[in-house]
Amino acid sequence: MAVHNVADFDRRLGQIDSAIKEAAKRGKTNTALSAIEGQRKARASLVDKRNHEAGALAALKAERRISSRQRPAKAGKSERKPRAFATRLS
Repeated sequence: MAVHNVADFDRRLGQIDSAIKEAAKRGKTNTALSAIEGQRKARASLVDKRNHEAGALAALKAERRISSRQRPAKAGKSERKPRAFATRLS
């Protein structure tokens, strides 16, 4: 879930940035500056939320790495064969 949230925030930030970039590229400097001012708070809020989600995602990944190290190793084929043999005898 956190991966999707970070990707969504990145997409939304990209939309804001590309709209401003496009306005500036077309020579509409005043429009670009107006868009920057108008989107400043919204963009800052999105950046904060994205950073929060990215931190949560990093914590989840670290937790998974730690928990995967603590799990006992799975039984290999040689360890499973005696059980299969014993069940055939029953």
